[in-house]
Amino acid sequence: MSPLALLKRSLTTHYLNFTSRSGRREYTFFALLVWLYPFLMVGVAALLLPDLLAKEQEPYTLLEKGFVGLFMLILFGLIPPTLALHVRRLHDLGKGELLYIVILLLSLIPFLGVLIQLLFTIYLALAPGQPVPNRWGPPPLER
Repeated sequence: MSPLALLKRSLTTHYLNFTSRSGRREYTFFALLVWLYPFLMVGVAALLLPDLLAKEQEPYTLLEKGFVGLFMLILFGLIPPTLALHVRRLHDLGKGELLYIVILLLSLIPFLGVLIQLLFTIYLALAPGQPVPNRWGPPPLER
């Protein structure tokens, strides 16, 4: 399956699927999207709306407000599939949701939380899943 097809599946049919398993490829492509999205949007803002990043206070134009609103809407829209994909990836490793809850709580620690989340993302992207069926289902077709 192509990277775009994997992303589409994560954002549509598996948007709130917390019960099955996901392979490394699906997780890696989605994680890249989530980690790179803010940087891409800041780059687009710098090119299209250079005054947006330079302003320290109001008044913002309607275009600038719309851009920030769209950025936030997409960012918040990525939260449910991100949570679901993390859980499905943990299921592929044979681990439950409790580990993810602990990681999310540790992620709230200022500064250190970002590093914890980054290391956890790298671990999920590199760790091989269980090659046999487990209590969350058969191995994903995309390994």
